[in-house]
Amino acid sequence: MAQNTTADTENSSNTVIHELREIKASLIEESSSAFWSDIRDTILSVLGIGVPVIIAIYLFWLDQETKRKHTIQRSCDTLLRELGQAGESFQNDETRIRRSYFDRSPLSDVPTFREIDYNSAIIVTDAYDSILHSAFFTEFSSDTQHILSTFYDRIKMHNRLILSISQFEEPTQKMLEYELYLTKLEQDITTALFQSLERARIERLASIPRSRLKRIVRLKGNLNHLS
Repeated sequence: MAQNTTADTENSSNTVIHELREIKASLIEESSSAFWSDIRDTILSVLGIGVPVIIAIYLFWLDQETKRKHTIQRSCDTLLRELGQAGESFQNDETRIRRSYFDRSPLSDVPTFREIDYNSAIIVTDAYDSILHSAFFTEFSSDTQHILSTFYDRIKMHNRLILSISQFEEPTQKMLEYELYLTKLEQDITTALFQSLERARIERLASIPRSRLKRIVRLKGNLNHLS
């Protein structure tokens, strides 16, 4: 009788231990499932917040980049018009000063032949000044900035000399020096003008979106084929 009681007690204990183990395993499984569920919910929550924010940031950047490129295009168009007007001014014979004379040096009995040839027109620099003062000038490449600065510095020197010459009531040695310098300066201006036109065209072309640029190139190819 005592042996049966002992056996029943052991069976009961084993059953309790088995049930406890099952409960433990179930708790571990449920805990693990709840853990990964929490992680999944957290990730989904982060994605739900992060993705719209990333999209909003990208759309804002895209809008700003589009506006920046449009501003570059407008700036280049304005510069190209102003550079074109400068070229026309230098080619205008009505405002060109031409004359020659012999200059006698006190150190030599042989007179030196001097030729004066320059344009007396005041060249407009409003477009360049506007872009420069708006700080948008830095959007251009360093090469473009250098070439444009060189050209317009010479143009402004040209304008200052023209205004100075206009103050003389009659020819003087100083006036002749200004005119000789203008004659030499205009050669440098002509070279810088062509370089500036080329750089403005390059900057404008670089600001056009690739998809639109491809359409333009394709259209030009079709027009060339038709012609």
